[in-house]
Amino acid sequence: MQMRYFATRIVLLFAVLTAVLCLIVFSVRAQQLAFRHRAERLQYDLQRAEYRKTTLAQLLPVFHRWSASYNGPCRDNECSAQMTIGDFAYRHADFFSNHQRLFRAYGFLGGRPAIVRAAVAIKGGVVRAKSYAIYVEVFPKESEHGGNTPLGYSLIGETSLVESLPLGRSSPLRHPSYWIGWPSGCEICIAIEVHATPDAPPEDIQRLNKLDFSCLTRWFQPCRDKGDIMPEAWAQVQKEDLS
Repeated sequence: MQMRYFATRIVLLFAVLTAVLCLIVFSVRAQQLAFRHRAERLQYDLQRAEYRKTTLAQLLPVFHRWSASYNGPCRDNECSAQMTIGDFAYRHADFFSNHQRLFRAYGFLGGRPAIVRAAVAIKGGVVRAKSYAIYVEVFPKESEHGGNTPLGYSLIGETSLVESLPLGRSSPLRHPSYWIGWPSGCEICIAIEVHATPDAPPEDIQRLNKLDFSCLTRWFQPCRDKGDIMPEAWAQVQKEDLS
């Protein structure tokens, strides 16, 4: 009789722990999917800001929606703003930095530490530059399989529309109106960038600026390299055999 009672308690305890674990996994995954949705919405809002057409008055609702921070005074004819959103881990970075075991558990349960940054510059009363970047953390256990560093790293995909291409920076793929490249001195990141001017063909801008937002929600097959975060841009580099 006592053995049966003890076994029943063990089964009930196991059921409770399983239910709690499932609830935690569901919560982690739900917030990750919600974050991805917000990241896609922010990109959509940025894409609607037309170069040399959209004004500050038209962008103010977007700035308010995303709690933009301003780089100095913001006037109708000149304004520079940045919008940043992060997943649960980034919003509680101080806590997780002091509790590394919980941070690793967060990743094990499907959490994907990530942050998104968008920026807009208005000059002469209209949009003259804009950028969008995703930073996704790759855990050490994942980076080892990718043949990179056992310390983990940030996987970064960045796009921008600017008046002129950056000078003094080398790029493996440079065209008159756009270039694709990555930083050479980053030891704890793998990044790919696409910078274009308004002279670039719209179809090229649309194609090369595609970001794979599944990198924010992948669990069993995480993103690890340039082709994962920006597949079209990386395919272009490989196509021209300049990688």
